[in-house]
Amino acid sequence: MPQDRLFVSPGFGVRPTAERPRPLLPALLFFGAVLLSVGAMVWNVGGLPVRGGVAIVALFAMALTDPQATERALRRQAGMLLLLLGVALLGAVVSMLNGISAVNLLQQIMEIHLQAAVFLVLGAVVAEVYGGAMLVLLFAGAIGVSALFAVAQFVGLGPAWSIRDMVASFTHEPVRYDRSRPPGLAVTPVALATHLTLALAAVVVWRQRLNEAMGAPRRFDPIVLAAVGVFSLVCMASGNRSPIIGAALFLAIYSAIRAPRAFLIVAPFALMAIPLAGLIFDALESTGMRAFMVGDKSSEGRGTLFFYGLQLFLERPVGYGLGFTPTQYWGNHMELLLSFPNSQPALQVELHNYPLTMLNYYGLGILMVLPPAFLMIRRHASMILAFLPYATHILFHNYGPFAKNDFLVFTVFAAVSMPLAMPQVRRAAAWSPGRTPGGPRAERWREPTLPLKCMAKNSKVKAEGRAL
Repeated sequence: MPQDRLFVSPGFGVRPTAERPRPLLPALLFFGAVLLSVGAMVWNVGGLPVRGGVAIVALFAMALTDPQATERALRRQAGMLLLLLGVALLGAVVSMLNGISAVNLLQQIMEIHLQAAVFLVLGAVVAEVYGGAMLVLLFAGAIGVSALFAVAQFVGLGPAWSIRDMVASFTHEPVRYDRSRPPGLAVTPVALATHLTLALAAVVVWRQRLNEAMGAPRRFDPIVLAAVGVFSLVCMASGNRSPIIGAALFLAIYSAIRAPRAFLIVAPFALMAIPLAGLIFDALESTGMRAFMVGDKSSEGRGTLFFYGLQLFLERPVGYGLGFTPTQYWGNHMELLLSFPNSQPALQVELHNYPLTMLNYYGLGILMVLPPAFLMIRRHASMILAFLPYATHILFHNYGPFAKNDFLVFTVFAAVSMPLAMPQVRRAAAWSPGRTPGGPRAERWREPTLPLKCMAKNSKVKAEGRAL
């Protein structure tokens, strides 16, 4: 690197930094782009998504702020960008085979693939320029604003609902929520849950990278436990069940890996408490909160939607193309639908199953994406667990990578793919100027900026001292 100084980004590796402070405008534009993606997902002007336009402006501002960081981010994300391009070409071919108009096809590619590429590169550049901590702070902060609105709506604060209605009116959004389930600033409670799972993944990844840089990669992090608790409470308030299941699975596996002794001690008591948990769940179900309901129409219709989506795929394995709407085809499958006690979901809603949605969008061709995707995942295998709540949630819904408007996941992927700190800088990350050999630590760890030559010289002096 041409610079002679390196900045230890908390848990996201090493990035060069100039002596002058970084301008805040590009970071604020990134925050605004994420907030618009959360609260104004359907806002278009002249057929162009406003959130994507703000993201492009933020990306240009980042490029002007630090061209070298932008170049590094583009090189680092080249593999994912090629994967996005391949999926976009596959979607275009399948769509043209199904006679989708060029205008509609262009709109879909812009909504799904182009915005995903922009937010991927933008997230990578933010991490390069400002550090991983700033990326997580801005990303989780924007989603946190929506979560605060959801809590306010849950407790019955009228202004929180009025602002949500005002946003829907201003952006000409077809309202798909009611007062029974708070959506926060999102278009639906399900979209809110998707955003929450991504914010949780970003926080978990950040904390894990920070612990790795501090030399404690397998430590149980109480911050992660607190994040899961807040996440679960907001999901309960918004009536989302699948993210809570995913968070419970994540916490169990996380505890078994990070605190195996405590897990082995607690696990038998947890198993013995299952009957008591059943009684508590029955009591919570009587409150009428959707998060504790298991026999409502939504859960009962999942079987119908699954077999209907499978039938649609078997009927056309090549796929239906971008913009696939399953409610258009129910008339050809009445015999199948009438065999289920509840066939209404197939007539009214989408499949609510991410794998089936992808297969019907792109056909069998989407399976070609799996090998390169697995290779990318393998490089960051230690971060997969953070996405378990997200994966559990999309398994029962229509959101997910390369589907609908769920491009924010690529911003989190940009954070995951940041390189770890080099060993000598990782040791320097634990350094504190107030710490002396054998003495107390005078101040908490902070992000130091040290010349590499000084660090090497300091390490050599210490080694000679130990030899004496």
